[in-house]
Amino acid sequence: MKKDGLMDIYKKGKESRRAHAILLFEKGYKISEIAKLFFVDEDTIRNWIKKWYGEQNVFDRKRPGTPKKITPEIEQRICQIVDEN
Repeated sequence: MKKDGLMDIYKKGKESRRAHAILLFEKGYKISEIAKLFFVDEDTIRNWIKKWYGEQNVFDRKRPGTPKKITPEIEQRICQIVDEN
């Protein structure tokens, strides 16, 4: 497996990585050390720590995403056609 593939897998557990980084900080590790261990910049670690101490949360906020491109009426009609067939 390529190194990029390993990084993709590693980054998928972002909440556990954030919690781990905060725990290391609380154990006395320097932000610069933690950043090197987690392959992120120091500002990222500071943001994780700030969010934890402010909100007691390591999860991302929900993002609204792209609005639907079909109207509720069209969606209802599609459901009717599927149900009929």
